[in-house]
Amino acid sequence: MQGHNTVEEVLCLSVQWGYTVFYRNCDKSNIPSDIVFAYPTSIQMMRTWPYVLIMNMTYNMLLLEAVGMTPTNKNFTVATVFMRNKKAITYRWVLEQIKHLYFASAMSIGSEEDEHFRRWAKILGHFPPTRRKFS
Repeated sequence: MQGHNTVEEVLCLSVQWGYTVFYRNCDKSNIPSDIVFAYPTSIQMMRTWPYVLIMNMTYNMLLLEAVGMTPTNKNFTVATVFMRNKKAITYRWVLEQIKHLYFASAMSIGSEEDEHFRRWAKILGHFPPTRRKFS
């Protein structure tokens, strides 16, 4: 692993394999804590079919997957996210990174799609964490 810790090695390999990676470090250390991975084909598919975006958090891990859907009802992974916590500020950061993936082409800021992302961030702030566990 060439002197890297596990997280740093994952980041290096992701970049080598062509993934777009966004991350931010922990507050007190220089260790990446929240990481977003997206493959170029997935980004292009999201730009082609941006109408449905489903986000699913695995139950025991802090792993979020953003999934899109084609007009023929086929799912595709838009991004995979490792998160350090389930706080609203972390979800907002994740939404911002997905927005950057979508708008990295030549779309203008302040467009209708940008407003949709702002609404999602607001909605996320209104939902308190659930205590009930579904099986």
